[in-house]
Amino acid sequence: MAGIRFLASLWVELRIVVWIAWVASCSCRQETPQAPLAVPPATSQQDYLPPFGYFQVYGESTSVAKIGRRDVPTQKTVDQVQSSQYIRLTEELNEQALRESEEPRCGVSDFDRPHFLKSRPRRPLRWAQNSLTFSVAPDTPSWVLEVARQAILDWQSHTSLSFEWVDAFNTADIQISFKPDHHDDQWALRPPTVAHAFPPGTILPGQVHFRAAANWGMVATTKSLDLRTYMIHEIGHAMGLSHSSDRHSIMNEHPRNGQRELSPRDVATIRALYPKP
Repeated sequence: MAGIRFLASLWVELRIVVWIAWVASCSCRQETPQAPLAVPPATSQQDYLPPFGYFQVYGESTSVAKIGRRDVPTQKTVDQVQSSQYIRLTEELNEQALRESEEPRCGVSDFDRPHFLKSRPRRPLRWAQNSLTFSVAPDTPSWVLEVARQAILDWQSHTSLSFEWVDAFNTADIQISFKPDHHDDQWALRPPTVAHAFPPGTILPGQVHFRAAANWGMVATTKSLDLRTYMIHEIGHAMGLSHSSDRHSIMNEHPRNGQRELSPRDVATIRALYPKP
């Protein structure tokens, strides 16, 4: 009987020893560290985003941001981009998303406040008069004028506006021209930007600039941009419209190459700005 009790006591002690050894081994075990999440280089963000108004909406600029570091101005800007629909993103602003966003686009700010205004306008940017003149720069090919006429008619049919062609380019309300990458305003037409325009009430009201080095054509191809697509878009800006987050809108910052139809939102927006009597 005493032998049985001794064996039982020994069995319990062995179980205790094994349990202590197991606990000790668990406490000493180290988990394999996971690789840190890849953080997209801040430099690429700081290079790409400012021309389209992202840093400016916070009163910041790349001179405030520390180049190459994800500091507060840069992080605020990235957060804004992630929450907007203007740049198509996944979970973070990464290199792939930046590459996708480098398709040809308009250089006007992606925000309601154009980056060539010092403050948000107190009223919509619109022309005070309903009769406007337009012209293209001297020595512009004749087919460009025809594209401009068609684009203007696309908007005019939905508004109270009337347009008249004039020869005097410098006195026209809407002035259409092709410019080198660096020209007579401070907003360069460098890729991916292929055009920009200035609405009424800004420093260059009614001016429409197309990048001369871009491959423009009368139709959309894999190698050329449809001038009419961008003409409709930029004249929309010259009339006072902002960018639209609607991918079907001609006023999206990346208009679909070859698109020539106004979306229902485009029609509603221009009618609200220039209602028919």
